[in-house]
Amino acid sequence: MGEEVQTVQIPQSIDDKVVSVLRSASTLKLYEKLLKEVGVEDPNPAFLGLEVFRLVQGKKESSQFIQTIKDELGLSDVQARTLAISIGSHILLPLGGSFSLPLRAVIKEWGSGADLAQSLLPETYVTAYVSSLPGVENERMRHRFISILVHYLKKDYSREETKFRLMEPVTFNGLGFDEVLSEQILSDFDEDRQEKQFGKKQKIPHVPQIEAFTREDEKEVIQVQTRASEILNEKGPADVPSIVNDICKDPSFHFEEPLLQDRCRKLIESRVRDVRDPVQVRSQLEQSIDKGGLGVSGRHLADLLERLEGHVEVYQSLLLKQQQQEQKEEQEEVRIKKEEKAQALEQHVQKEEQVLSKRYISLTGKMPTERVLPVAPPMSRTSAAISAQHELLQREGKIDVGKVRSIVEQAREQRPRAPQPSVRPSMQEVIFTKRLSGPLDELRTLTLVDFRRLSRDPVQAATKVKDKVDLMEEQGYDKKVEAVAAWRSSPVNQLYVQLTREAVLKGTSVKDLLFQKREQKEEIFSDEELKALMRLNADLRF
Repeated sequence: MGEEVQTVQIPQSIDDKVVSVLRSASTLKLYEKLLKEVGVEDPNPAFLGLEVFRLVQGKKESSQFIQTIKDELGLSDVQARTLAISIGSHILLPLGGSFSLPLRAVIKEWGSGADLAQSLLPETYVTAYVSSLPGVENERMRHRFISILVHYLKKDYSREETKFRLMEPVTFNGLGFDEVLSEQILSDFDEDRQEKQFGKKQKIPHVPQIEAFTREDEKEVIQVQTRASEILNEKGPADVPSIVNDICKDPSFHFEEPLLQDRCRKLIESRVRDVRDPVQVRSQLEQSIDKGGLGVSGRHLADLLERLEGHVEVYQSLLLKQQQQEQKEEQEEVRIKKEEKAQALEQHVQKEEQVLSKRYISLTGKMPTERVLPVAPPMSRTSAAISAQHELLQREGKIDVGKVRSIVEQAREQRPRAPQPSVRPSMQEVIFTKRLSGPLDELRTLTLVDFRRLSRDPVQAATKVKDKVDLMEEQGYDKKVEAVAAWRSSPVNQLYVQLTREAVLKGTSVKDLLFQKREQKEEIFSDEELKALMRLNADLRF
């Protein structure tokens, strides 16, 4: 456990910039987000903002701040310290030296002062450790630094891989440290994390703020549930005048004066026709009578709105069912007509082919050696006075049926019979599997051969890869992140990463290593392809 840092009393006057940031709406939203991350299901960002403001003013010490949020929010020691570290690193640290609070020392104390019986998360400990280091002012670089050390702490990276990540250039998602500085950072980190235990992230049970739930509340919940089920089971009228009359019969919508009754009826009709939404209806009901409203308020207003929306919901659901049923019937009718038309066309084509074959036999006295097909399209006719079917029947009546029958019988007697094979040859079916691939799958499985197939010019091939990432970005920033991650895991990019890593470990240039691999006949990049990939990786950053 580290030594506890006592904050000193500072003057009450704070920079106006700090005050405006701490009281801004974006900061309150961030408080709410951080509270939810530690398991507070009903967050109160105003309370947390007030406690942070007292901490910055020097009215509260760092240990008192931890104890206060533990007691008021029902958090454990680890949860309270996790929340405090997140506030210090995300909200207070970007403000720089705008106040006298020794912020880096306080954050380090929060990250190392947890109870021995509990364990901080690796992410929380690393965030506190990095935030306490001087010189890491850039928010983006600090986040990258935290990510590298978290992977090292979780043993996702070895010491050499972590050192390599620290030494990588900033353009390649590294930090650009030299070898001596990287070694010193890892040694200091290993020394600081000795004898510390780290736990896994667990779901934190919610501690309800309200303990009393009266019988009246229970009865009201049962009434609301009963009314909701009644509304869903109701079958109201299907036309607008009927639904308006049905609603106006309700005693809740009865007014003594005819003028108010007429206003109520028109207001109901506008809601049923969806001319007004519930908010506009409420505003009109609340408005005073002399301004064209109905002057309704209180419980009566709530009852009116509840009953009106219940009737409207029943009407709209019934109307939706009718529209769906009509649409379904219309689609079924169209489908049947299409099937009947297609069947009639097929029968006409077969009949026309039979008539032409009989006519050929009648004219030539021979059996046709191939199919006799009409020259004109199916269902076409030579005259507008008669239909295609009637014209086909006229043609069939002019054919000598007896002559056609005798020629067909002679052809059957003269037809040689083909010998039947003794064994039927078997054929093995070709089985294939269907697989759909999208842009993410294409990026994730892209090999060097696939990259070259995109274009002969490596620059154009890299441009096509970036176009796929840009296409995913149009669907949202999270899709762009998935696309960049898919590209980084692709075989061609992994080959590039392995090449650069091997060059660093061997202490040689990438160009010399490429030359060596080409001498060994390995499948490797050309100089132009390497330049294109370097430029592509520089562009594909979060």
